[in-house]
Amino acid sequence: MIESTPTSAASSNDDSNSTTRPPVQDRREAQKQRSREQILQAAEDLVAQQRSALFSVDELAAKADVSRRTIFNHFTSLDEVLITLASARLRHFVDRFGEVIHGIEPPVTRESLFDAGLRTLEGPDLLDTIAFFARSLGTDPGVIGHTDQLFHATLSRTGDELIGEIVRASSDLDEFDAEVAVAQVISGVSTAARHWARETDTVLTPESRERFGELLARVTATWPTASEPQISH
Repeated sequence: MIESTPTSAASSNDDSNSTTRPPVQDRREAQKQRSREQILQAAEDLVAQQRSALFSVDELAAKADVSRRTIFNHFTSLDEVLITLASARLRHFVDRFGEVIHGIEPPVTRESLFDAGLRTLEGPDLLDTIAFFARSLGTDPGVIGHTDQLFHATLSRTGDELIGEIVRASSDLDEFDAEVAVAQVISGVSTAARHWARETDTVLTPESRERFGELLARVTATWPTASEPQISH
């Protein structure tokens, strides 16, 4: 009986430790998430330093302090890293669009969808995001074939998220109507972005911001909205 006491105490201590330590699986998942964030942050830093995404997997691995294998455990290619990074920059536009859509008085119409698009695009952060796009994915996605694929892959991912917000917020429009509206918005914004990038080499100045506002106004003038554009950059 006396000899069994230490064993019980040790067992009690083990139980205590098991309740305070995260499970092994949770720790592994947390480490995987940290590695993924390190890779994305390193890619963003390299884009900022080099003003382009013309870096190798080895350079990215060194910057992120991970192995090449770790990068490919998280991403299928360097292209996928860049698409994920650029898509994350657009995430707040998706969130903002969702908030606007959920605030629309029913029924939701095509006109109110384009109104929501206008309100989502208001403010200077759109051009800042486009400038990042141009530096990381290329300044002329309409000419450079490979960059064109990356550019459209990123916008397609964002478009799918926007369509999801519309479908969740409204039973008045079906998925086809949502896809048509989102495709028109994305196509117009990307057209303005491509022309702006070619004209300005993605350099942000008061004049280049004004030029983007002019190009975007020409795009939004074709949208079937119920309100006047109020876009500033």
